[in-house]
Formats: sequence, structure tokens, C-alpha cells
Amino acid sequence: MERREAMKNMALAMGYTLSASTLASLMTSCGEQVTLDWPPKNFSKEQALNVETLCDAIIPKTDTPGAKELGVPQFLDSFIGEVMTEADRAAYLKELDAFIQLCVDSQGKQLYACDEAEKKAFLDEQNAQNKMKYPGIWGADMVKADMRNFFGKFKDTLVWVFFTTKVAGEEILPYDPVPGGYDACFTITPDTKSWSLG
Repeated sequence: MERREAMKNMALAMGYTLSASTLASLMTSCGEQVTLDWPPKNFSKEQALNVETLCDAIIPKTDTPGAKELGVPQFLDSFIGEVMTEADRAAYLKELDAFIQLCVDSQGKQLYACDEAEKKAFLDEQNAQNKMKYPGIWGADMVKADMRNFFGKFKDTLVWVFFTTKVAGEEILPYDPVPGGYDACFTITPDTKSWSLG
């Protein structure tokens, strides 16, 4: 028998002596626990849960696979261990821990334990604080700007990783070149609409 069903039967047996709020809290506690279905190598379990939740919040599954479905959290776990230097990895994990603590300070719990409204409130707050660097001209910054916060940097990395996966490349990014193939010997006359190849 499932735990939820057992709780309902217990309440019935006690003649509904439990208050509605008590029953509600009991049912909520029976909710599905957040678990990982992959073993992190470089993240701690809590870091991995937060990274996975963050990936899912930024690029969720819709009619196309989300970042979590395409294994982006696992890639990031491997990336920090196999590509980053030891110093960079330590700095990254320190920033991740600080980000997790910001969520605890803001919402009273880690990101993976937040409901949708709490996640949105926290991530909107982080996005608003994100300092973007303006594009440069000939290698010089047009406007001096602070470095982006962890959330901003994480989003950039996530988008890069997501769109370099095989599934994203084959199913989300494919396109048909328009208006057609390249013809090196095409003659242009004064009446030719060159933008439409004739």
C-alpha cells in the first residue's frame, strides 16, 4: 500500500480527528523526494541537485528536450573535473556554494527544494542583479562593466553546452538554406534582384 493511501486510511480510522492543516502537511511530506539518477564525480550530491534544478529552470523540457534531458548537468560535472584547472575548479565550486547560500538566505531552502514560485522569485532576483558586459569594438570595451554574477555566467555556459549537444544540433538547430544553392557563375544584370537570385 502506498504511503499516501495509508495516511488517508489512518485518518478515516481515527474518525477524521486530524485537522485539515495536519492532513495537508502529512500529504505534502509524502511528496516525491528529489533524487539524482547519475553519480556526480566533481560536484557534491547537493551541488549536483542544485545544478540539475538550475539547468531545468533555465531550459526546461517543452516540445523539445530540456537541458536536464540532454545530460547538461553531467557534462558540467565532467567539464569542471577534466577541463578546468584545479584553481579554476575550486573557484567555480566556491561560487556555486555562494549561489546556493544566496537561495537559502532568500527562500529559506536550497534551490532544488524550492517550489516553482520560490524558484522563479529567486532566479528573477538573480537575473536582475546580473551585470552584463557590453560588446567591444576592435577589442576595447565600449562601457566598463562589472563581471556577471554566477547566475549570468552559468546561463551562458548552459546555453553553449545545450546547443552543442548532438540532439540540439540535429533536432533543434537544423535549417534549410534559403533561397537556394550557391551558383558562382550567376550573372547579375541591372534588372536582377540579386537578393533573391533572380
